[in-house]
This record gives sequence, C-alpha cells and structure tokens, in this order.
Amino acid sequence: MEVNIIDILRFLLVIIPLIFASIVITEKHISKKILGLQLLNIALYYSIFIYLLNNFSILGVIFHSFWFFAIIPFWFLYTKSLILFPFIWQKKYLIHFSPSFLALFFFITIYFIDRIYVINLVVINHYYYYIAVSIYTLQVLLYCFLIIKLFRFHKSNIKEYFSTYHHKNNLLWLKLLLIFYFFIIFFELSLTIIDQQFYKKFIFGIQADIVFSFLTAIKIFIISYFGVKQKAIYKSHADQHELLNKEVTSTKTSNIKPEQKQNIDTKSIYNKILKYIKNEKLFKNPNLSLFSIAKKIGINRTYISLSIKEETGDNFYSLINNMRIEEAKEMIKNDYLTKHSIEYISKDVGFKSRATFYSWFKKKTGHTPIKYENAVKNNNLSSNI
Repeated sequence: MEVNIIDILRFLLVIIPLIFASIVITEKHISKKILGLQLLNIALYYSIFIYLLNNFSILGVIFHSFWFFAIIPFWFLYTKSLILFPFIWQKKYLIHFSPSFLALFFFITIYFIDRIYVINLVVINHYYYYIAVSIYTLQVLLYCFLIIKLFRFHKSNIKEYFSTYHHKNNLLWLKLLLIFYFFIIFFELSLTIIDQQFYKKFIFGIQADIVFSFLTAIKIFIISYFGVKQKAIYKSHADQHELLNKEVTSTKTSNIKPEQKQNIDTKSIYNKILKYIKNEKLFKNPNLSLFSIAKKIGINRTYISLSIKEETGDNFYSLINNMRIEEAKEMIKNDYLTKHSIEYISKDVGFKSRATFYSWFKKKTGHTPIKYENAVKNNNLSSNI
C-alpha cells in the first residue's frame, strides 16, 4: 500500500507542474514565461529523480544536478519579474544558474574522461552528495535574503504608484507560500544532513518519504495554481511606459539625478494633479493608480511621484487615502451615518477594506467614525480635524 501511495505522489510531482506549465508557457508576459519554465524544470527534475530511484544512470545524475540547482534561482527570477517594472530579461541573469552550469560542465567532462570516477564520486564515496547539499544550503540562504529584499522593495514601490494595497498587488500568497516552501526545504535539508537514510524512517507513524512527497506535491500545486491566477501587477500599464515622457525611466524617484530635479517644477505638477483628482473625485476609484493619472494629464509617472514626495513628504498611496478620509469626514458631517452604514461610506470614498478605512480614519482624526460623528454633533471637534 505504501509503495502505491509513493508512486502516486511521485507521479503527481511530475504531472502537476507539467499541466500548469502548458497553461502559462505560451502567454506573452515575461512573468508567465518564467513561471512556465520553472514548472517544466520541476517536472524534469522529478522525472529524472524517479528514474534514478530504480535505474542508476550517470547521464541521469548529470541532468538531475542541472535541474536541481536551477529551482531556487527560478523562484527568485519569477518573483523579480512580478515586482520590477518594467522587467526585461537580460543575459546577466544567467549568472543565477552558474551552479547548474558548473555541475553540468563538471560531470560531462568527467563522464568522457573517467566514468568509473563518477560512479565512485556519486555512489560509493558520496562526496558529490555532501558537496551538493552544501551548495544547495548556501543557495537557499542567499535567495531567502534576496527575495526578502525584493518584497521590501515591492511594498514601498506599490505605495508610490497605487492607491490601494490589496491581494491583487501585494503578492501575499507568494510570500506565504515561499515561506512554507523554504521551511520545508530547511527541514528536509536538516534531516538529510543528520541522516541520509531518513526518507526510509517514519514521522508520526508514516514513512518520511510519503510525508515529504505529499508536502512537496501540495506546495507545487498551490504555487502553480496561484501563479497561473496571478495577473501581472503592471501589465495594464506596460504600454503607458512607452507613451509617456521617456526622460526618466527609473521607477524610484531617489534615482533621479540632482540636475534633473532642478528642471522639474514639482509645485506646478503637484497642483495640477491635485486639482484634477479633486475635481474628478478620482480618489473614489479603489483601483486608481498613478499610471492612469499620468496618462490622462500627459506627465511622466516618475515626475508625478517626485512632485508628491517633494510637496507633501508622502507617497501617492498616502495622498489618495488622505483625500478619501477628507471626503468621509464631510459625509459624516452631513449626517450620512443616519442613513448609511460605515461600510457604505468607506466603499463610497474608495476604500476596499473596512479595516484600512478605520485605520486611516483613526490616524487622521484621532477618532473612530462613530466617535467622530458624536464629536460633530456635540461641537467637540478641534479646528484642525
């Protein structure tokens, strides 16, 4: 029975990524292509892995090593392709796959020189095993650090260009799943270092091989499923990048050179966008982005972001949410809460989340909406709120 379960799980480790890869590999956006390549890589890795369990093959070891060391870099590049705007594939990214290419070169070279040496290295003395585990451990630690840096950058960048931080652009699913993914890897590596034969042992009465095959199948399915569903955060704005002023291409205002800043009339730009947003009440759109405003008024998105930061000290996200709170305050002062719920007001002014509305309202007024209404009725509001 156990053999059948393991066979089924191992089959799933190959078929799940293959199915999802076939869905995304032909899509135009680069993040989907990278995800598709990663899923193909995983399918090939487990195909060779299953083959090597029953049939030792030097060529199998060679290609197994290549795909093994490519898994973590692929997750990093997939994350990067979702977060960076615009993300353009560059040859320098191939350096992330240097462990894969080095392993491939090493084994192919040795294979044609002395096949017996390869067998001794891999099967008898297990030297390759210890080297591979050491390199993979360092690889996992390095990419954990790099991916954390990417997510920190992403959080600040989203608030520069979007008015709402929600599930479609915060990549929370990817954060949680990568945490789970790396946790399983660390746990598996720890047990492997302690005992190479731990897969044959039992965890809570279940063979360790079954447990880890099951967990691996689950993580591959979830990441594949959500990866297919994830829309490119900047996809709808990609063409705008080409249409707008090309003098500044950086997505970070801190990268604008001092001589460029001197030529930018930040006050004029800020007043123009402020008037436009207020007159059109654009802040009521929960999906409002700096990109859409830039396209409407014909000013480079980075200039607008810089102008907001220079004139207010805040980002686009804060500017729009402050406007929403001001609108909500006016609605409460006009007795909207006697006819409508707080949820109605929060959605009407542009908030997608009631919790976010409460947080911002308390931050700006020092009161909850209900207490603010009572203070209005009792004339207990200070002049600055």
